[in-house]
Amino acid sequence: MKIKTKSHFLTEEKAKKLSPAKAKSLGWSIQNRCIRKGDKVIVISGDHRGSVGEVLSRTSERAIVQGVNIKKKHVKGSQSQPGRILELERPLHVSNLKLQVEEK
Repeated sequence: MKIKTKSHFLTEEKAKKLSPAKAKSLGWSIQNRCIRKGDKVIVISGDHRGSVGEVLSRTSERAIVQGVNIKKKHVKGSQSQPGRILELERPLHVSNLKLQVEEK
């Protein structure tokens, strides 16, 4: 299947190699849909390499994994509530995640 763009023809195979932003500008929707909410995943790169967790939420390019990439956030106190330090799970890029295969 070929699609005509402004300056050239673009095949589906070539479009998959484009960055998501460039593909979106050309009218393609290329996103990694393999990883979904509730899946067990393994972190394959970065500081948390080898960690295993469950996907809590997912945006188009990032996922929050339970127990992985925990950062501390300092919250300023007010008159009614004291200040505190929260530990929050921060999102990871889906390219750093791989589905965990259950062995039978």
